[in-house]
Amino acid sequence: MTQQLDEMKSALGALTDKQARFRNGPEEWSIKEIISHLTDGERVFSYRMLRISRNDKTPLPGFEQNDYVKEAGADELP
Repeated sequence: MTQQLDEMKSALGALTDKQARFRNGPEEWSIKEIISHLTDGERVFSYRMLRISRNDKTPLPGFEQNDYVKEAGADELP
C-alpha cells in the first residue's frame, strides 16, 4: 500500500488544481473525483469484507458511486 501511495503521488503530484478538476465532458469525473471514488470504494469494500469474514448474514446496502462522488465534493477540496 505504501508503494501505491508513492506511485500515486509521483504520477499526480505535479498536476495543478485546474488539471486535477478538469473533466472530459459534463458526465465525466475529474481526477480529484476519481481519487475520491477509489478511496470510497476501498472503505466500502473493506467494510463488506469484514462483514463477510465474520459471517454476517444481514443484507449489504448498495453503493451508488455517482451519488457518493457528487456528495464528496472532491473538486472543492484542496
